[in-house]
Amino acid sequence: SSAASDVYKRQVLDDCTALCVLFSTKGKRFPNTTDFHTTFHRPLLLEPVIIKASILKIGKNIVSVEGKIFKEKNKLVASCLHTGFLFDTHGMKK
Repeated sequence: SSAASDVYKRQVLDDCTALCVLFSTKGKRFPNTTDFHTTFHRPLLLEPVIIKASILKIGKNIVSVEGKIFKEKNKLVASCLHTGFLFDTHGMKK
């Protein structure tokens, strides 16, 4: 797995876990990342993947989200733990 490939995996996990929070809060809150830990389990070529994200814990100000990338035969490619400070989206411009 190349360093460039790892960067792309990390970016995908970051986007998907952030969107998980946004959708779970019906667009009202978004995580401002305070910690993002990624583990790379196996290489990934240019191939279809499945990405799963789930909120582990959401509080008044902090959220913890788990993200995983799988390739064929449900093989785990990368996983992450995304922790963020929640901010309200009501002040964001559309």
